Amino acid sequence: MSFNKNKIILMIFILISAVTLLATVYIQKLNIQENAHHTESVIVTIEHDVFHDIIYQINPKKLSQKKEILKIEHLPNWSINTNQHITDSLMFVTIPNDNRQIDNPRKNAEIAVIDLISNNKVTIGHDADLMIKPIFDKVNQNVIYRSTVNGKTRIISYNLKKSIKKIIYSVNESVPIIPLFVKNDNLFVVYQDHQGSNLMYVDQAKLKQFVKLSNNFTRNWSISPNKEKLLYLEQDITVNRSNNKIKLLDIDSKMHVQVNLNQTISNELLAIGAPSLNDANSISFFSPIWSSKNSTISFGTATTKMDSLYPITKYELTSKKIAAVSNLENGIEMPIAYNDTNQYLLTKNFNVTLSPEEKIFILNIATQTRFGLDSEKYIIYAGWWELNE
Repeated sequence: MSFNKNKIILMIFILISAVTLLATVYIQKLNIQENAHHTESVIVTIEHDVFHDIIYQINPKKLSQKKEILKIEHLPNWSINTNQHITDSLMFVTIPNDNRQIDNPRKNAEIAVIDLISNNKVTIGHDADLMIKPIFDKVNQNVIYRSTVNGKTRIISYNLKKSIKKIIYSVNESVPIIPLFVKNDNLFVVYQDHQGSNLMYVDQAKLKQFVKLSNNFTRNWSISPNKEKLLYLEQDITVNRSNNKIKLLDIDSKMHVQVNLNQTISNELLAIGAPSLNDANSISFFSPIWSSKNSTISFGTATTKMDSLYPITKYELTSKKIAAVSNLENGIEMPIAYNDTNQYLLTKNFNVTLSPEEKIFILNIATQTRFGLDSEKYIIYAGWWELNE
């Protein structure tokens, strides 16, 4: 009887030890997974000079920690162009063509991939349109860009894994199309002419209508992180004024989401010290962007006459609540990009009374502290590099 009792106690002890060990291993696994998904945000800028552009990385917590990543030489008084978002530590840039036999450096521009970790630049072609930003399809690892040569317009895809180039659309004429995003393996582009702006997609090397965006021109297109909604500006031109309206399209339903920001702005921003408006339609919006959340947008605001200025504002699509992101500053303040945790916001400020007239700032959302990025050169790009993403 004593033997059985001791055996039972031993078995209970072994069982408790096993459960404790499993629990410890599970907790360690959770910690490893949590650390694996932790990202560190780094600012990346491109500073322009006459003969070259330089890519830098900057510590947002200590702006004096500034490190050169890569210098890219180019034709005098031209500059490189880059995609909007850094993905997997990669940037995609177009570089002016330096072939003197070509009348326009925009044509047959070099397109290259820049690895921000290794500081290496790999050229993938000399057939890009310098003025059109390339995009990146992360799911399929495709760099997609427009080519405009000898009156022909092409959309080209280059697969990074297989190093295979493919022409996915081609026409023997100049077509005003701009690649925007890829969803469900479909490439969506915006097509603009004198009849307005259309969202189209490429199907078997042909352009097909998806939905009408506007009877006017549109710009500043931005797809939500989940690729369900397209945010953009519509140019509203009348006899008395020209301003920009914010528009929002639901991709799946092809319906525009009602976002009546004009009246909301004029009613709500008075509470944060903004000037009053006699006419809500006199508001013009600038640089609308998404936060890392799919339900929040931010934008800059001013009157069409630029006689009254407003702080950067955010709008919650679900609750339809509006609030100021930053304190009221002199000049026109525009959002550039939030970091992954929405802790910081890069902004651009235009102020004709200062020199230089344009300056890039980093805003700490929680503390409302705001610091300028020091540079003797013109900053043509500012964005976030999320490490360990």
